[in-house]
Amino acid sequence: MLMKRPSNAKAATGQPRAVRRPEEQAGISELSLLAGRVQSLACLPLQAGERVLGTLTLGHHQAEYFSPADPEVCHPAASMLAGAILAERLRVATVQEAEEKALLFRELDHRVRNHLAALISLLHLGAEASDGTAAERLREMAERVARVAEVHNLLSGRGIQPIEIRELVEGIAKNVLLALPGNPTIEWTVTGDPVRVPPSQVTAIALILNELLTNCIKHAFLGRAAGTVTIRVGHEDYQVALEVQDDGVGLDPAKHPADLGMTIVKTIVTQTLRGTVRFAAEEGTRVTIRFPHVEGTSEGESV
Repeated sequence: MLMKRPSNAKAATGQPRAVRRPEEQAGISELSLLAGRVQSLACLPLQAGERVLGTLTLGHHQAEYFSPADPEVCHPAASMLAGAILAERLRVATVQEAEEKALLFRELDHRVRNHLAALISLLHLGAEASDGTAAERLREMAERVARVAEVHNLLSGRGIQPIEIRELVEGIAKNVLLALPGNPTIEWTVTGDPVRVPPSQVTAIALILNELLTNCIKHAFLGRAAGTVTIRVGHEDYQVALEVQDDGVGLDPAKHPADLGMTIVKTIVTQTLRGTVRFAAEEGTRVTIRFPHVEGTSEGESV
């Protein structure tokens, strides 16, 4: 018979005990419910480490059936049972905690999605109510928030798993380059190594790609019906290398020192990714970004 509480003080303190004549013992009168059929008891503490979870009480109809040595012999088995009970309690608590966290995550995810969507809508409404530079800036901000929303959607189903950069690049390129004004034909490719990065870097990389590809829209292909953009991903010398090359008119950073997009790129690369950025006007514009590669996130390595 398994009791929820220790049925005697000695067992409660972790000491096994034989009760050879239970009718003569105080504090165990509850056994009278067995109509006097139990004549001998062995009380075994259910002890896991320093914790006593309760008492396992064994009963027999024969008087003095349990000798004083019997509880000690059975004590290890009772300890194993106590360990199993404690493990099951921890499992149940862990499952409950995980379910609560999953529910909280889904609620937060839903709220973030709604807030980002609302912010994008407000920025577009503001752009429609404005004109000139103000309208352009509001539309640009709406696109930046949209990229953040895309990253959030990508990460929401991945948890802490790393993200393949080429997957991220393809998603950003589709949404940016296919939205070019004037419907020019832009051929774009993603090449290079399969490099994975942790979720903590994904948003920064997405914003950088958004700015670089948006610059192609704004500066590289003005007045042209076609163009080419190549995005390369590399991994060398413990660094990730990300290169965006277009065959447009070529962008001279010295002529656009106050460009907001370039400022965002430089700030994110240097301050968030702790990397470097290099602009080159060669056969168009080539931007090369390098930043430290986090250990354990490249293809084939453990994460």
